[in-house]
Amino acid sequence: MSRKLKKLFLKHSFLSLELDEVNELCSQSTSSMRDYIYEHYPDEYKLIFKDKNTNGKKELQKQYIEEKDPEDLGILEEPKKDNRDPELRNIYKKIIEKTHPDKIGSNLHSDIFSKATKAYKENNAAELVFAALSVNIKVDLLSGKILPEINQEVLNLEKQIHEKTASFAWLWHLSKTEEEKEKVAKKLIDTLKKS
Repeated sequence: MSRKLKKLFLKHSFLSLELDEVNELCSQSTSSMRDYIYEHYPDEYKLIFKDKNTNGKKELQKQYIEEKDPEDLGILEEPKKDNRDPELRNIYKKIIEKTHPDKIGSNLHSDIFSKATKAYKENNAAELVFAALSVNIKVDLLSGKILPEINQEVLNLEKQIHEKTASFAWLWHLSKTEEEKEKVAKKLIDTLKKS
């Protein structure tokens, strides 16, 4: 594996873990923040987080399902030809050989197999290459278009992390004192009232 690809792989691995952690912390913070606003600002909570009437939406969904003909939904369409890059198809086949539970007789690498399958279906070259590298499949890179895709995937992870760490949930996570939480809650309430 080239040095450049190895660096991208390590960076992608780190950023994926970082994003998972940030998402988990933001999820916990969002719940905690809502509870705080409910307790300290019940009137604003009712205005901001009022329950939406979902009966109308469910009725529309039911009506849509009952009225649509299967041909209208694309159920009877011809299967599409697989237009994936042959290089990616070969990488995917190698991953299957090393990770599929039926091929190796255990679920040891089932998570990698699942990620690779999802990446292959979504034509995500970066994730597929990284799945291959994680089970020591040699990847000779690759057509000139795949390396930029891998770079783009790393940039996308960085962007997602940046967006999450600029959120109110992240500010709440960083707030350690009651005064800091109060400021974040007030700012959130003001922002949501304006929108």
